[in-house]
Amino acid sequence: MGLDIRAVQEGDEEQVARFYYRAAGVSSPPEYWRWKYFESPAGAAAVFIALDHNQIVGRFGILPIKARINGKEVLAAEVVDGDVLQSYRKGGLLFELVASARQAAMEKGTRFEFGFGPQEKTAIGFRTLGAGLVAPVHRVVKIVFPLISALAGAAATNVQVKEIRYFDPSFDELWKKWRGGEIAVVRDSAYLNWRYLKCPVADYKVFTAERSGELSGFAVLEIFNRGWLRCGNIVDIFSSQDDEVPASLLLAAIRYFAQRGVLVAIAWVPQHSSLLPVFREMGFHSFPSWVNIGARSCQEQEIPQTYLEDERHWHYAIGDKDYFPAIRRMNWK
Repeated sequence: MGLDIRAVQEGDEEQVARFYYRAAGVSSPPEYWRWKYFESPAGAAAVFIALDHNQIVGRFGILPIKARINGKEVLAAEVVDGDVLQSYRKGGLLFELVASARQAAMEKGTRFEFGFGPQEKTAIGFRTLGAGLVAPVHRVVKIVFPLISALAGAAATNVQVKEIRYFDPSFDELWKKWRGGEIAVVRDSAYLNWRYLKCPVADYKVFTAERSGELSGFAVLEIFNRGWLRCGNIVDIFSSQDDEVPASLLLAAIRYFAQRGVLVAIAWVPQHSSLLPVFREMGFHSFPSWVNIGARSCQEQEIPQTYLEDERHWHYAIGDKDYFPAIRRMNWK
């Protein structure tokens, strides 16, 4: 086909946005792609594009992500943005893009890949990319009754919850204290500010919990409309202590949602997580998810594939997935 294949470069953002509209029918601002591909504290993404007469016709990307695995911080990668226009899908173009992106990611020291995808596609897609299925995401939901939920419950008297607009260095210390899942995205202040407060297409609200004046946890919230249904995502919830702190954060989240007319609150909580009983106590129930988690080891001797495919090792939240309802909302107006 005579296509040119190269890495995405700064200055390509407008062209990437045009391609995304052609491939998915979704409008997106160029600054979103600049933020996503070039501004992460873990480094620039390994994204490769195929061009036909200077027009993008295919793309595959890997985002660098700092992760903790078995107590050690390593460079991981989230697989994203696998798009090839219909008329270019023959001839193995996607595999060529995948190979180029993976080579670039390996040169940066990537130890393992992970990704989230719709269940109807990932059963084949993960195998095609050489990845293994970890598990379906465990999703929990709660019906929020505004007049009741806004008033019900009381936070622990020694836990103070407040809204913030910046993750300061104290969040680095909070992360160091955490002893949760064996595989998790590193939630230090650099990552949290980039992911939640600098994202140009999302309007997150962040609440922190302090106990006896010490930072002990945080929650990240987002409200969006799915048709007529007003929903609230608990995008992330994190605590160094598994007692009154997460309960106080959840209570604040439910009140925040209720006061703004949210009917359904949604979160991702692994089935083995110590947070799950807290969600249960607050009235959340399991609800079928449309998302699978997949993973692939890039260093089999260091990180066995069978270890990655065991869901019991994972900590995840909605915020770990490369998905932004706000971009979809732009196209519903």
